[in-house]
Amino acid sequence: MTAQELFTLVVGNMGITSANAGSYVDTYIPQLNTILSQTFNLENNNRTALGLTLLTEIPTVTALSDTLTYQDNILRKVVVWGVAGLFALSDDDTLRAGFFEDRFASYQQSESKYISSDITDYFSLESDE
Repeated sequence: MTAQELFTLVVGNMGITSANAGSYVDTYIPQLNTILSQTFNLENNNRTALGLTLLTEIPTVTALSDTLTYQDNILRKVVVWGVAGLFALSDDDTLRAGFFEDRFASYQQSESKYISSDITDYFSLESDE
């Protein structure tokens, strides 16, 4: 997915057509980069659970034509709401911003994968003596 395709999804979720979203274009890339940094650990958590190669650094978008390296479910379910929240905040629409931020947080939690690992008990009552 490109940054432009994600922009179309974001404004669509906000109930705005791309033709009427011109005021958001100027701030979109910096705001997208902010949300990508906030979802970096979530992306790597999902990559770990799926056995995929981890990202070593937070990706940075510089143009609308850039391809986003995050998994599609993270972009469509999480990142879109984070960017929408920042757009609403920039409009001083705190009611909508709160709704979008709630969706952002909720989907971050629901998209987080459980990764099991062995636990070493250092506080066992057993002694080596």
